[in-house]
Amino acid sequence: AGKPLGRILTGRIGFEMRMIIAGGERIIHKISAVNGDIFRHRPTLKMADWIVIFLKAFFRI
Repeated sequence: AGKPLGRILTGRIGFEMRMIIAGGERIIHKISAVNGDIFRHRPTLKMADWIVIFLKAFFRI
């Protein structure tokens, strides 16, 4: 529900909102990749994930 807010807000707060949303989406993607089995395969963000999150937030993708 907050995703449109990240595109509406400008400046640092908008960027932070987009980073939070992109990070949450990346974690959901990782949970889906292990079929929701978070107890055997804990979702962790690697450097490549952080780069994707940053690029999505910076370019408003």
